[in-house]
Amino acid sequence: MNVNKPNVIVIGASKCGTTALYFYLSRHPDIFLPSKKELHYHSHQSLEKHINGPGDKYILDQICKTNDEYLDYFSAVDQQKAIVEISPSYLYYPETAIPSIIATCGPDTKIICMLRHPVEKLVSQYTHLLSAGREDLDFDDALTAEPGRKTGGYSDMWLYRESGYMSEKLLSFKNDFKNILVINSIDLSHDLEATLHKVFNFIGVNADVYTDYSPITSNYSGMPKSKVISKVFIKPNWFTNFIRKVISQKTGRLLREKINNFNKGVKFTVNPDTFKKLENEYYAEIDGLNKLLKASLSSEIKLKS
Repeated sequence: MNVNKPNVIVIGASKCGTTALYFYLSRHPDIFLPSKKELHYHSHQSLEKHINGPGDKYILDQICKTNDEYLDYFSAVDQQKAIVEISPSYLYYPETAIPSIIATCGPDTKIICMLRHPVEKLVSQYTHLLSAGREDLDFDDALTAEPGRKTGGYSDMWLYRESGYMSEKLLSFKNDFKNILVINSIDLSHDLEATLHKVFNFIGVNADVYTDYSPITSNYSGMPKSKVISKVFIKPNWFTNFIRKVISQKTGRLLREKINNFNKGVKFTVNPDTFKKLENEYYAEIDGLNKLLKASLSSEIKLKS
């Protein structure tokens, strides 16, 4: 029996555009993607050690924990040339993800890494947890609480500052894989066609058959209008996990989107002075990311200011 394995894996820090890329790639007839957007199989051993944040353990319930379960997601591959898995957590946990990917998929696996301006990513990460009914602290207090959350076993999603340091972790991948494409997530919204063509050329599929370049619905997180709705219907908990198990992936995603959009208020904005202070903290990191991208890591926040 022929066992299908991914030959392309997309990594990246949280809120770096992997969700958008999943839906863009799913439009291409020569690209296979599993029905579940993020499997996190190759990092599950690390993820299992960090489940103490609100909702963390329910997120863990949804990921792959066995090789058979993982490969089953790719059993429906037909004639597609590119078999793609997208799991951003692999970038944060290279120490477990890299050996597992090599053992399962092989060292010739192509890696696509989605990056983002660290401060913009940090703000988006905070707002995402806020809108999901998981974050109860205001922005400055949440940053202050980060060291305690780390020692308390919270998942990497809560490590707003720390998870912005992406360059060293990406270098770990560059040491083990010869085929790596680095993408600035902002290019998906500002130069979609050229960015997708770059991806198609890298993974070896024909760009000419791709005709739908319409942008996906914005995935931005807003301040919740009702914290009760967020905590009951959006926050990962026993109820939302039960719903996930009794309805299809697609139906569940659409339902969550409707509830989230209904409850989405104004977009959270960070004080310009705070943004500048954080950007100064990331000065060396941004320089390192620019070198990996071979371009300037621009920020959506700056473009809109």
